[in-house]
Formats: sequence, structure tokens, C-alpha cells
Amino acid sequence: MKEVIFRIGCYATQIGYALKIPNGTITIFEGINHSDEKVFHFFLRYKTERSIGDTRFYIPVNVDSYEQALAMIAYNMRDYDARDKPDWLIEGESYYDLLPHVKRQREFDAIPKACIESEWFRVFIKKLRTIFTDEEDTALVTLSFNGAVLTIACNGQILSVIASGTEWSSDIKVTSGEFKNAIPKRIKNTDHLIYRYNEELIFSGKSIPLFIELEG
Repeated sequence: MKEVIFRIGCYATQIGYALKIPNGTITIFEGINHSDEKVFHFFLRYKTERSIGDTRFYIPVNVDSYEQALAMIAYNMRDYDARDKPDWLIEGESYYDLLPHVKRQREFDAIPKACIESEWFRVFIKKLRTIFTDEEDTALVTLSFNGAVLTIACNGQILSVIASGTEWSSDIKVTSGEFKNAIPKRIKNTDHLIYRYNEELIFSGKSIPLFIELEG
């Protein structure tokens, strides 16, 4: 990150680094954040024809690339509205797809999910409660999704509901005890997502550990 600071034109000061930009200045110094991680703290002060402001943010000491560092700086300086922005700032705005939260969202969007509308989900949950009232906690629950219908099977009982999304490549298995505890008591008036994330089933916001079959 220090290399990036010099590449955008910063110069060293007694406390860190500084950079003059159109209608403002940036002051930078090394420190830690609330998680005790080493970071570079940025202080931006500016006065343009349209606004006066200051912005404070930090960037991790270690970044994936020069382009990602520019993107992180540009994103945090997005309220800075000078007419003549530095070239490196304009360049950074073109790399927003490298921002950590954008990358995480892209990865999340790529996960195959079943999406159930609230009205269908409400009826579905009502039926699920009757199925799992007396079910043993060790019974196996299998969920499958073909892109149009989500199916839940347990001890010969099968329940299906209309859903939209991307077809799952394989079934998801959990124990009935874990699944029963995750059935929501109150249904929000919104779409509900069902999907696998790492070693968990995410069922309308609730995390359920997957059933792992032991080999041998």
C-alpha cells in the first residue's frame, strides 16, 4: 500500500504522507483500526464550487493489487465532487468491481439459490410445522431444487413448494433436529432464500449445519 501512496503523488511529512489535490488535501498516516489491524488512515478535506466537506477512512496495509487500492480510495472519496479530479482517482473509479464488498456480493450472487415468495413460504412453513412436530431429531432431511420446485423429504414424507432460482447440482442434507429449530416462528413479508453456503444450509436467514456422511 505504501507503494500506491507514492505512485499517486504523495510526499512524506513528519507524521506520515500528504497530497494536494484540486480544491483539497489528503493527509495519510499509518495506524490500526478497531480490530487492531494495521492500516493507513486517510483524511480528506476539500472545498469545491458545490460543496465543502471532509472524509475519513482507512485502507488495509496489504491489498490485492494497485488497482484494488485505487478502487478503495476512490470509493471512499466518492463525495469529493471537484470538477478536475486527479487521473488516478478517475482510474480508481473504473476498478469498483475489485472492491472487497463488490467481490463478496458477486460471489454470493453466483451461489445457486431457491427463492420463495412470502405467500407461498407462509403456507409452506405451516405445513412444515405439522411434519416436524413429532419427528425424531436424528432423522435425515433432504432438500432438492430443480430450478422451479423446492422439495423437502423426511422419513417418507415429501413437501414441495414453487420457487425460482438456479437449480442445485446436488441435494442438501441436514438432521431434523437442526432443521426443526430453524423453522421461523414469524414470517417476514419478503422473498425467502434457501441455499448452501460452505458447510451450512441457509434457510430464510437461519444457518443449519449440513449432515456429513462418514465414509467407511
